[in-house]
Amino acid sequence: MNEKHPFVDAIIRGPAALQDFYANFQPRNLAEMYNLSAENLRGEELPPWEIPWMARDRRLPPPGEAGLDASHGVSFYGPATRKKVEVEYERLTSVRASIENKGFQPDRYGDIEGYGLVSQSDYRFFVRGGKHRLAALASLGWKGIPVSFRSNWPTSVYSATLDDWPLVSDGTIAPQTALAIFDCYFSRCMRPLGKHFV
Repeated sequence: MNEKHPFVDAIIRGPAALQDFYANFQPRNLAEMYNLSAENLRGEELPPWEIPWMARDRRLPPPGEAGLDASHGVSFYGPATRKKVEVEYERLTSVRASIENKGFQPDRYGDIEGYGLVSQSDYRFFVRGGKHRLAALASLGWKGIPVSFRSNWPTSVYSATLDDWPLVSDGTIAPQTALAIFDCYFSRCMRPLGKHFV
Protein backbone atom coordinates (compact mmCIF):
# COMPACT_ATOMS: atom_id res chain seq x y z
CA MET A 1 0.00 0.00 0.00
CA ASN A 2 1.38 3.44 -0.76
CA GLU A 3 0.52 7.13 -0.42
CA LYS A 4 -1.62 7.01 -3.55
CA HIS A 5 -4.08 4.65 -1.89
CA PRO A 6 -7.23 6.70 -1.16
CA PHE A 7 -7.26 5.83 2.55
CA VAL A 8 -3.61 6.75 3.06
CA ASP A 9 -4.11 9.88 0.97
CA ALA A 10 -7.10 10.88 3.13
CA ILE A 11 -5.11 10.46 6.35
CA ILE A 12 -2.35 12.65 4.94
CA ARG A 13 -4.39 15.29 3.07
CA GLY A 14 -7.73 15.27 4.88
CA PRO A 15 -11.34 14.33 4.10
CA ALA A 16 -11.39 16.25 0.79
CA ALA A 17 -9.03 13.61 -0.64
CA LEU A 18 -11.51 10.88 0.23
CA GLN A 19 -14.41 12.91 -1.16
CA ASP A 20 -12.46 13.39 -4.41
CA PHE A 21 -11.74 9.68 -4.63
CA TYR A 22 -15.41 8.71 -4.25
CA ALA A 23 -16.53 11.45 -6.65
CA ASN A 24 -14.02 10.53 -9.35
CA PHE A 25 -13.92 6.73 -9.11
CA GLN A 26 -17.41 5.36 -9.74
CA PRO A 27 -17.05 2.18 -11.79
CA ARG A 28 -20.28 0.66 -13.07
CA ASN A 29 -18.81 -2.77 -13.80
CA LEU A 30 -15.66 -4.89 -13.58
CA ALA A 31 -14.17 -3.48 -16.79
CA GLU A 32 -14.37 0.04 -15.37
CA MET A 33 -13.21 -1.06 -11.91
CA TYR A 34 -9.98 -2.42 -13.33
CA ASN A 35 -9.58 0.09 -16.18
CA LEU A 36 -9.91 -2.65 -18.80
CA SER A 37 -10.77 -1.81 -22.38
CA ALA A 38 -14.21 -3.31 -23.00
CA GLU A 39 -14.01 -6.13 -25.52
CA ASN A 40 -17.50 -7.58 -24.94
CA LEU A 41 -16.07 -10.56 -23.10
CA ARG A 42 -18.08 -12.48 -20.50
CA GLY A 43 -17.85 -10.90 -17.10
CA GLU A 44 -16.91 -7.36 -18.07
CA GLU A 45 -20.42 -6.22 -17.16
CA LEU A 46 -20.41 -7.86 -13.70
CA PRO A 47 -20.68 -5.53 -10.69
CA PRO A 48 -17.39 -3.88 -9.65
CA TRP A 49 -17.28 -5.78 -6.35
CA GLU A 50 -16.97 -9.23 -7.95
CA ILE A 51 -13.71 -11.16 -7.62
CA PRO A 52 -13.20 -13.95 -10.21
CA TRP A 53 -11.25 -16.30 -7.91
CA MET A 54 -13.61 -16.20 -4.92
CA ALA A 55 -16.31 -18.78 -4.35
CA ARG A 56 -19.48 -17.60 -2.63
CA ASP A 57 -22.78 -19.26 -1.89
CA ARG A 58 -24.62 -16.11 -2.92
CA ARG A 59 -23.18 -13.28 -4.95
CA LEU A 60 -24.28 -10.22 -3.01
CA PRO A 61 -22.93 -6.66 -3.03
CA PRO A 62 -20.90 -5.50 -0.04
CA PRO A 63 -23.06 -4.66 2.98
CA GLY A 64 -22.98 -1.36 4.77
CA GLU A 65 -20.22 -0.63 7.25
CA ALA A 66 -19.81 1.22 10.53
CA GLY A 67 -23.52 1.57 11.20
CA LEU A 68 -24.38 2.82 7.71
CA ASP A 69 -26.42 0.79 5.27
CA ALA A 70 -25.17 -0.01 1.77
CA SER A 71 -27.07 2.92 0.24
CA HIS A 72 -24.32 5.21 1.60
CA GLY A 73 -21.69 3.49 -0.56
CA VAL A 74 -18.84 1.05 -0.12
CA SER A 75 -15.30 1.75 1.01
CA PHE A 76 -13.40 0.93 -2.17
CA TYR A 77 -15.25 2.96 -4.84
CA GLY A 78 -17.90 5.66 -5.21
CA PRO A 79 -20.37 7.08 -5.19
CA ALA A 80 -20.52 7.70 -1.46
CA THR A 81 -22.67 9.99 0.61
CA ARG A 82 -21.25 12.83 2.69
CA LYS A 83 -21.99 10.73 5.79
CA LYS A 84 -20.00 7.79 4.38
CA VAL A 85 -17.01 10.06 3.75
CA GLU A 86 -17.26 11.41 7.30
CA VAL A 87 -17.50 7.94 8.82
CA GLU A 88 -14.57 6.57 6.79
CA TYR A 89 -12.40 9.57 7.58
CA GLU A 90 -13.24 9.39 11.30
CA ARG A 91 -12.38 5.68 11.35
CA LEU A 92 -9.08 6.28 9.58
CA THR A 93 -7.97 9.15 11.81
CA SER A 94 -9.09 7.51 15.04
CA VAL A 95 -7.30 4.26 14.16
CA ARG A 96 -4.13 6.18 13.35
CA ALA A 97 -4.35 8.17 16.61
CA SER A 98 -4.87 4.96 18.58
CA ILE A 99 -1.83 3.34 16.97
CA GLU A 100 0.26 6.47 17.58
CA ASN A 101 -0.79 6.61 21.25
CA LYS A 102 -1.02 2.93 22.20
CA GLY A 103 0.92 1.10 19.49
CA PHE A 104 -0.29 -1.46 17.00
CA GLN A 105 -2.22 -4.12 18.97
CA PRO A 106 -3.30 -7.04 16.78
CA ASP A 107 -3.81 -9.22 19.88
CA ARG A 108 -6.52 -6.82 21.00
CA TYR A 109 -8.08 -5.70 17.69
CA GLY A 110 -7.28 -8.64 15.43
CA ASP A 111 -4.80 -9.24 12.67
CA ILE A 112 -4.83 -7.62 9.28
CA GLU A 113 -6.14 -10.58 7.29
CA GLY A 114 -6.31 -11.70 3.71
CA TYR A 115 -4.71 -14.03 1.21
CA GLY A 116 -1.89 -14.08 -1.28
CA LEU A 117 -1.99 -13.51 -5.02
CA VAL A 118 0.82 -15.34 -6.80
CA SER A 119 1.89 -14.64 -10.37
CA GLN A 120 4.94 -16.69 -11.28
CA SER A 121 7.53 -15.48 -8.75
CA ASP A 122 5.67 -12.28 -7.81
CA TYR A 123 3.41 -11.99 -4.73
CA ARG A 124 0.80 -9.57 -3.40
CA PHE A 125 -1.24 -9.75 -0.20
CA PHE A 126 -4.95 -9.01 -0.77
CA VAL A 127 -6.42 -7.47 2.39
CA ARG A 128 -9.86 -8.76 3.41
CA GLY A 129 -9.93 -7.41 6.96
CA GLY A 130 -8.13 -4.52 8.64
CA LYS A 131 -7.95 -2.03 5.78
CA HIS A 132 -8.22 0.97 8.12
CA ARG A 133 -5.39 -0.32 10.33
CA LEU A 134 -3.29 -1.03 7.25
CA ALA A 135 -3.81 2.51 5.93
CA ALA A 136 -2.96 3.98 9.33
CA LEU A 137 0.26 1.97 9.54
CA ALA A 138 1.23 2.92 5.97
CA SER A 139 0.58 6.60 6.73
CA LEU A 140 2.88 6.29 9.73
CA GLY A 141 5.66 5.04 7.48
CA TRP A 142 5.65 1.36 8.38
CA LYS A 143 7.59 -0.56 5.72
CA GLY A 144 6.80 -4.06 6.99
CA ILE A 145 3.26 -4.74 8.16
CA PRO A 146 2.35 -8.02 9.88
CA VAL A 147 -0.57 -9.87 8.32
CA SER A 148 -2.21 -13.26 8.69
CA PHE A 149 -4.24 -15.56 6.51
CA ARG A 150 -7.98 -15.80 7.06
CA SER A 151 -8.71 -19.27 8.33
CA ASN A 152 -11.78 -19.92 6.16
CA TRP A 153 -10.28 -18.49 2.95
CA PRO A 154 -7.59 -19.84 0.63
CA THR A 155 -4.07 -18.83 1.65
CA SER A 156 -3.06 -18.10 -1.95
CA VAL A 157 -4.57 -17.69 -5.40
CA TYR A 158 -2.33 -18.59 -8.32
CA SER A 159 -2.56 -17.23 -11.85
CA ALA A 160 -1.57 -20.71 -13.04
CA THR A 161 -4.85 -22.14 -11.67
CA LEU A 162 -7.01 -19.67 -13.61
CA ASP A 163 -9.25 -22.38 -15.11
CA ASP A 164 -10.20 -23.50 -11.57
CA TRP A 165 -11.28 -20.06 -10.32
CA PRO A 166 -15.02 -20.26 -9.50
CA LEU A 167 -16.28 -17.58 -11.89
CA VAL A 168 -14.08 -18.88 -14.70
CA SER A 169 -14.91 -22.55 -14.24
CA ASP A 170 -18.67 -21.88 -14.15
CA GLY A 171 -18.50 -19.70 -17.30
CA THR A 172 -19.53 -16.45 -15.61
CA ILE A 173 -16.35 -14.65 -16.64
CA ALA A 174 -14.03 -15.15 -19.62
CA PRO A 175 -10.55 -16.39 -18.69
CA GLN A 176 -8.97 -13.37 -20.43
CA THR A 177 -11.03 -10.95 -18.33
CA ALA A 178 -10.30 -12.81 -15.09
CA LEU A 179 -6.57 -12.86 -15.79
CA ALA A 180 -6.56 -9.16 -16.74
CA ILE A 181 -8.18 -8.38 -13.37
CA PHE A 182 -5.65 -10.54 -11.53
CA ASP A 183 -2.77 -8.86 -13.38
CA CYS A 184 -3.98 -5.44 -12.23
CA TYR A 185 -2.85 -6.26 -8.72
CA PHE A 186 0.68 -6.58 -10.07
CA SER A 187 0.73 -3.70 -12.55
CA ARG A 188 -1.40 -1.26 -10.50
CA CYS A 189 -3.69 -0.57 -13.46
CA MET A 190 -6.68 0.38 -11.31
CA ARG A 191 -7.38 4.10 -11.25
CA PRO A 192 -6.73 4.88 -8.49
CA LEU A 193 -6.11 1.84 -6.30
CA GLY A 194 -9.65 0.84 -5.54
CA LYS A 195 -9.06 -2.40 -3.72
CA HIS A 196 -6.72 -2.98 -0.83
CA PHE A 197 -3.45 -4.82 -1.12
CA VAL A 198 0.15 -4.63 0.00
